[in-house]
This record gives sequence, C-alpha cells and structure tokens, in this order.
Amino acid sequence: MGFLGGVIVLTLVDMYFGSRLSDVVHAAFAQHGQSTAAYDEAHRKARYQNIGSLLWTAAWLLYWRSSERVRLTFTQS
Repeated sequence: MGFLGGVIVLTLVDMYFGSRLSDVVHAAFAQHGQSTAAYDEAHRKARYQNIGSLLWTAAWLLYWRSSERVRLTFTQS
C-alpha cells in the first residue's frame, strides 16, 4: 500500500513540475514568435497520459485490495 501511495504521490509531483516547466518553455517560444500549436498538442497528450497513469494505478490498487491471491503474491505472509 505504501509503494502504490508513493507512486501516486510521485506521479502528481511529476505532473505538477512537468506542467510548470512546459509553461516556461511555452512562454519562451511564444515570446520569440514561434508557433505554439505543436506545444499545445503535446501538452494535452502528456496531461491525458498522466491522468491515465493515475487511473490505472487506482484500478490496480483496488484490484490488489480485493484479491487475496494477488495480495499474497506481493506481500510477505
């Protein structure tokens, strides 16, 4: 449980700092007159991918908690 909680926290931290970094890069490109259409598309895809990762982690956590066989595979008896 602690490991999966850590994964969720690290994913959220990664999403936050990745978003801040990409905002800085976007501002730098926009300041120099670069097209930002590719940035907008990449930013949207990255956000959806991170949200998908969180959903898969939550689904796995629910499965791990409900299945005794899986839980015994990943924990010490």
